[in-house]
Amino acid sequence: MTPRNFREAHVQGVQMATRLHKELASSERLAEIGNRVDVFRSIDDRGFALLFRPLDGLLGLCLREPYPGVLVTTKRSLSVQRFTAAHELGHLEMGHDFSLDDEEQIRRPHGSSQKKLQEIAANAFGAEFLMPKWLLRKTMERHGWEAGDLTNPLVVYQLSLRIGVSYEAMCVSLLRHTWVEKTTADSLLKTSPKAIKAHLLDGELLEDPWADVWSLTAADHNGTVDAAPKDVFMLNLKEHGGGGFLWNVEDLARLGFIVNSHDATPTTEAIGAPLTRCWQISATGPSEGSLRIKERRPWQVDDVIGQFVLNYRFWGKETGIPRFQRELLRAA
Repeated sequence: MTPRNFREAHVQGVQMATRLHKELASSERLAEIGNRVDVFRSIDDRGFALLFRPLDGLLGLCLREPYPGVLVTTKRSLSVQRFTAAHELGHLEMGHDFSLDDEEQIRRPHGSSQKKLQEIAANAFGAEFLMPKWLLRKTMERHGWEAGDLTNPLVVYQLSLRIGVSYEAMCVSLLRHTWVEKTTADSLLKTSPKAIKAHLLDGELLEDPWADVWSLTAADHNGTVDAAPKDVFMLNLKEHGGGGFLWNVEDLARLGFIVNSHDATPTTEAIGAPLTRCWQISATGPSEGSLRIKERRPWQVDDVIGQFVLNYRFWGKETGIPRFQRELLRAA
């Protein structure tokens, strides 16, 4: 059906994204692989080609001839690449013609011409495909975040990192889902990611201003993090030092991490109460693997009362052919 106005275009995009999630069994797949929709693999699953190239003046494009496919810029962050890819996938799924998409068409599509309505539909598809309610709800439940927490920029920022979208896109999506009021969304958008990161680091400057700051807690245990090599991680874990149990963070260096700082605060004022330990850690470069540490007595290494496991991929943005396809080629 050809949309006649903004509302019809938006509804068409949302419905197509919902239908595709059902066809791809996305909910079941995400239960196995982590917090975010793998939009790049989804494009491949649909039989479309996908490449990443340094485009000038464009975030992405899609074409149908000679073969249907998507091209995404390498000049922007992974979160922008993901949303752009989802937008272009929307064009292909809805049968749209060849499309060249710059930042305005990806972020703020508007207008009433048929071409503009197609951009609005593709944008609605991209937002719904990457940020469906069921995925946001699942992630919030895992971390113990409630509806009232969505007024807090720190929570919304951490939610955006786990879903794999920009902070701005998450704010807009929460408003679209009617989970926050417009005044709240406007207030969230007035708080910049730069200010949020500075708050998390107590004013300390990042080596790379585009890097993100992840606040990791016990809720991230057994989870998966897709991050950039220069991102910083604040690892917050409860430690029962009064009983002699300590986290073996010295193993972090062996795993290729740098411990930049360390702090501790008591959970209560009671003597011997557990402490909340906070380690600021970073990777030494692009890598992937599993971070595994245990809470144990140093003199009784088998006496373990807690553990924290985090699967990580610190590759950042995509270039050339998708990374997962390169892995398949190497395995062949």
